[in-house]
Amino acid sequence: NFELGRYAESADDFDKSLSDDAGNRTALLMAGWSYFKLEKFEDALARFRKLRELDRGTVDSLEGLGWTSFKLGQYKQSLDLFQEMRKKDRQHVGAIEGVAYSYFKLGDLKNAKDNLALALDKNPRSADSNLIRGYIALAEADFPLAIKFFQNSLKLSSKEDYSTYVAIGNAYLAGKDYNNADK
Repeated sequence: NFELGRYAESADDFDKSLSDDAGNRTALLMAGWSYFKLEKFEDALARFRKLRELDRGTVDSLEGLGWTSFKLGQYKQSLDLFQEMRKKDRQHVGAIEGVAYSYFKLGDLKNAKDNLALALDKNPRSADSNLIRGYIALAEADFPLAIKFFQNSLKLSSKEDYSTYVAIGNAYLAGKDYNNADK
């Protein structure tokens, strides 16, 4: 069900598995991600916390906790979790992106940019890294660069992201290119 995008059914299935075996690490992980996809972040957090207790500090539990904390606006906490994750796996692109995006949300553009350069070097085809880099360029008032990264993100993404179109429009608008902003 998870692979088919039926996240409510997926969460129910994995929770049923947990009622039979509360220590089932796979069920905890996948229930957490199912709730995450449903934007039921408190439920996701509970599953990821339980996973962390059982399997102290695995990359999987830290990633779930990091992104869920991020979605809840707890950027300092998400930064700490992603940095802990990087200590366990220095090359994990998701952890590097999480560090970069958390720094961005905390207003530290230099550290965000440095970490994004590393993430993009490891995986230039990451829609998320390109998107985050676009927001950094927008914050730095480098509008052509922001547009480039936003457009890359759209090309690389598997879904239509209307907020990225809005970001592109805002970059054109800020650069006083009103004709392209209208598009």
